[in-house]
Amino acid sequence: MAVFSVPLVLAGLVVSGLYKFLERTGETMGPVAAAHRQAETGEKYGAALAYRPYAFKLERYRMVQPDVLLVGSSRVMAFAGEGFSASVYNAGGAANTIDQAMAFIDAALALHKPKSVLLGLDFWWFNPNRDDEIDTTMQDTDAIRISLTQLAEPLQWLSDGRISPGQLVAGMLPGYQAPPGIGALAQFVGQGWDRHGRYDYGMLYEGGLHSEDENFERTLERLRKAKASSKFNVAVLPFEESIAELNTIVGKLRAEGIEVVLFLPPVAPPVLSQLTDNPDDLLIPAWVDSVWATGAPVIDAQDPAEIGSGPCEFIDGFHGGEVTYLRILDRIASQQDLLIARAIDRAAVQGLIESNTGHARIDELRPGARPEADFLALGCEKS
Repeated sequence: MAVFSVPLVLAGLVVSGLYKFLERTGETMGPVAAAHRQAETGEKYGAALAYRPYAFKLERYRMVQPDVLLVGSSRVMAFAGEGFSASVYNAGGAANTIDQAMAFIDAALALHKPKSVLLGLDFWWFNPNRDDEIDTTMQDTDAIRISLTQLAEPLQWLSDGRISPGQLVAGMLPGYQAPPGIGALAQFVGQGWDRHGRYDYGMLYEGGLHSEDENFERTLERLRKAKASSKFNVAVLPFEESIAELNTIVGKLRAEGIEVVLFLPPVAPPVLSQLTDNPDDLLIPAWVDSVWATGAPVIDAQDPAEIGSGPCEFIDGFHGGEVTYLRILDRIASQQDLLIARAIDRAAVQGLIESNTGHARIDELRPGARPEADFLALGCEKS
């Protein structure tokens, strides 16, 4: 009997140690609790096991009560709060569809009424074919239940090189002093949302993590192989119901006396060509017309060349980097009839653009960090 009990005891110790590791890294902390901790400490929040941006961003918005609210998918997350002179919160990542954007805005207005809302729009939100869209963003529970599969995740992180054997063992033992950050991504690879809601891609910038979109090949391949039922099939017209939802959002915000600005995020040049060069691909031009038809101000930044950006300032095919988004803020700031324009610190924005041209990240936000690498393998000079 004792022979059989030894492996059981050892297994129990390993399971207990893995749970302690997850607990000490912040992986067992819910998004609402994480929002409160971030308010106290200023640490980045980057959980590896529970991706719940809706709950986290809504709670941070409630706490900040900003003058300016930025809403949208991950393609809004690169706006840096340091580019504003007024209070701002970036809720990028909280909405992956137009109905999720509407739900977040409704929930936000019930908590606090901002002066201006910038709503980022993805073209695939308006595609009638969205069988590969994400539907899990709106989870708003703060409860975190770790499954047996998730309990073993640290072993996968060890295999991937995201954590070292020493970090794993230390995190399982009493007296462990966790590095700054809430969640394993924040602590070990520097990824997560900052206090303004901007997402930091951490070690990806430095080449410490491998990019899955070198030369934008993964994005281009997804477009080339898009099925008729895919959100990336652009040989369709916009879904009328989605257009109606957008008009409802615009009308609702205006009725509340809130400025609403619609934002079309940048696309890497070769990806933009793939999306728009074929005259049979009707979705994007028809979608753009529908966005302008709302009557709301539109910031169309799809073509990075029009704002002075380029491939070296991108994260991947659909995500411009922080410097690209500084350039977008500079363009917005030139339209002084907009309230959001007057909330931007244009001198600070232009200074940061000048010192970071050709880079994806803003170095001034990361004192002491390693130099940015050519992580997309584009041949970019990053010195």
